[in-house]
Amino acid sequence: MPNSGFHELTFPRHRIGSDDVLRVTSDRQVIHGLIEVDMTDPLKTIHEYEQRTGDDISVVAFIAHCLGKAIDEDKRIQAFRRGRKLIVHDDVDVNIMIEREAGGGKIVAQHVLRQTNRRGVLEMCREIRESQRNPIEHGRPLRLLELYAAIPAFLRRPLMRLMLRNPHRFKAMGGTTAITSVGMFGQGAGWGIPVVPVAVMLTLGGMAKKPAVVDGRIEIRDLLCVTVSFDHTITDGAPAARFTSRLKQLIEGGSGLEVCRSAVSTEVDSDSVSKQVSATFP
Repeated sequence: MPNSGFHELTFPRHRIGSDDVLRVTSDRQVIHGLIEVDMTDPLKTIHEYEQRTGDDISVVAFIAHCLGKAIDEDKRIQAFRRGRKLIVHDDVDVNIMIEREAGGGKIVAQHVLRQTNRRGVLEMCREIRESQRNPIEHGRPLRLLELYAAIPAFLRRPLMRLMLRNPHRFKAMGGTTAITSVGMFGQGAGWGIPVVPVAVMLTLGGMAKKPAVVDGRIEIRDLLCVTVSFDHTITDGAPAARFTSRLKQLIEGGSGLEVCRSAVSTEVDSDSVSKQVSATFP
């Protein structure tokens, strides 16, 4: 029989833990809402701030801030179910994925932004950039991953399930909510449908320029495709819809970017004063 041509690769050991988490949490009853969010004004603020200051603003940090603020207004959305009780944490800890150096190459690793409901966008941007710059050293974290990966699957997954039954351990390991971004891998509009390991999760899809109605006029706007996913055993349709509407309002209104607008405004005022002084004293 002719060889059809193929080659084998070793499954990455650092992915084994993520695979187990998704497997043991895949029994959630999930509902998804597919929405478009107008990013035109927030992106304009971000770009102006970056041009004026040279600092880089992470869109994920901005959306994490908005997610934290929306959940802070109704923390039950991120509740952890334990039997007949719901454990509702005060902090909104957002699990994101970032690319980091490890072992001479790059891997996608989780990073938990803690207390996003109490922190500013710029602070979280600095945390993300710092984590991206620092490689994962061959220290205790990697040794623990390698040790865990060496355990047979029939023992690993029950162990993971047992660990994740504890809401406080779950929060410590992976946060209370999550954002995943698939739009960075392509251009154009499109939604992602994720596997959802938490009570509420955002999937950032593609972004495209589309016509939209603004103040009664049709304009070309930057519309981001966002999937909002809920554990239906915790959140019903009506509160999910209210939460989604509020989240959309916060993002489109540029919540957390006030400091960026203020910095740009101050810079513009300084430029105006300098020009006036130059005109007065040539």
